[in-house]
Amino acid sequence: MKSLSLVVVFVILIVTIGIWYLFRNYSNNRLYELCIESYEYTIKNEYNGVVVDKFIDSSNHATKTVKLLVGDRFQNWGTIGTDVSGIYDYIMINDSVSKSAGSDSLYIFRVNAKTAVFKLDFNCDRYK
Repeated sequence: MKSLSLVVVFVILIVTIGIWYLFRNYSNNRLYELCIESYEYTIKNEYNGVVVDKFIDSSNHATKTVKLLVGDRFQNWGTIGTDVSGIYDYIMINDSVSKSAGSDSLYIFRVNAKTAVFKLDFNCDRYK
């Protein structure tokens, strides 16, 4: 009877570890895919405007977001929150930002300061 109990416990343990392993790999693969999609989306788009706000968007998974004034309209830039190069921490309200479509470089212009250049880095490999 004691050996049967040990076998049951062992089987439950193996099944639990197997389920955890499958879930972990699926989650990481999906996170990697989403990270790559965000990076490619950000690279292909152009961002030019004046920073009017920066905030944590609680309605969008607590994403670090920068609100730009582009001409006479506002544009929320949420994918910037995925970047790990320090752009979000550096950006201040009233900064001007410029990123050309197809480029991974973001230029930040600030009054009485040298232009800062950041290379976008989403560090997607952390999910592999």
